[in-house]
Amino acid sequence: MFDNEQKINYDGIVRASILDSADKRQIEAIARALAHPLRLNFLEQLLTQPRSITEIAKSNDITNSTAIFHLKILEEAKLVFSRCQPNKKGKTLIFYINFSEIAISTQPKNADARQTFEQSIGIGDYIDADVANYLRIATDSDIFYLEKNVFETCRFKAQLLCTDGGKFTYAFGNSFAKDHIVNEIEFSLEICSESPYYRNDWKSEISFAVNETEILTYTSPGDFGDRRGKLNPAWWPNKYTQYGLLLRIKIDRDGVWLNGEQCNTLTLDDLNLGQGNRLLFSIYTKRNAKYAGGFNLFGKGFGNYEQDIVMKCNCQNKANRPTA
Repeated sequence: MFDNEQKINYDGIVRASILDSADKRQIEAIARALAHPLRLNFLEQLLTQPRSITEIAKSNDITNSTAIFHLKILEEAKLVFSRCQPNKKGKTLIFYINFSEIAISTQPKNADARQTFEQSIGIGDYIDADVANYLRIATDSDIFYLEKNVFETCRFKAQLLCTDGGKFTYAFGNSFAKDHIVNEIEFSLEICSESPYYRNDWKSEISFAVNETEILTYTSPGDFGDRRGKLNPAWWPNKYTQYGLLLRIKIDRDGVWLNGEQCNTLTLDDLNLGQGNRLLFSIYTKRNAKYAGGFNLFGKGFGNYEQDIVMKCNCQNKANRPTA
């Protein structure tokens, strides 16, 4: 049976040291898990969206029992995790990717005194907002049409935010950047384009900024509604947007990365992380964009991913700062 009560890797990095005897079994499990092309296919598919055993089996033209065999190996290596979710027939296991990086070290794991800091902000908890024409939010029980009344208190219950364009800014605490050396910072969120009802091929250019410094512009491929979002409440109509794609935006000392691919050479030093008393993260569309399709932003109660806007920072003590 699958162990879906734990193994959720919150900082995205699977760490193991060859000097720690307790890690050697995990290193062996990781090597075994990555040694089969079918399991590599599973990981690539789970990067796109969480999937059930049946969905994975169908995508790879294999039986459910074969899929279970390979998923168990991936879970033992802590590369995936599973959760039970209700469906029409009872419950089903849904599998999620459990890492963004694998780090096998020749040093003891605590040698560099690394720490991970994580914060999560609800999609309605923006501190500043400007919309082109309309803003609509869905809670777990209702829809609100705010138009340009963006600061109505109902926004704090938002689980889905829909706008045809504009800018939304969120504030995270930045004390970690004052007390530590930041090695990398990652923002993750579920998002897609915005069109009337939905259109899977409706492109939109969505930009992101940290402390008012633009870090990248992402072209969303569509406003997705071809199937229901796994977390959407039962009352949500099928004719509307259903789910988005999970974006992982990482900034380190080499550049900016979107879902593992480098976008540009902007680095942490360009972001002034330790200035002031907060870190600003903005999501917006430009008026002169080629594809000005707005966006849908998903909270932990809508779409396919049970999370809000999450910021994770990998840091180390200032005393352990690497020398040139």
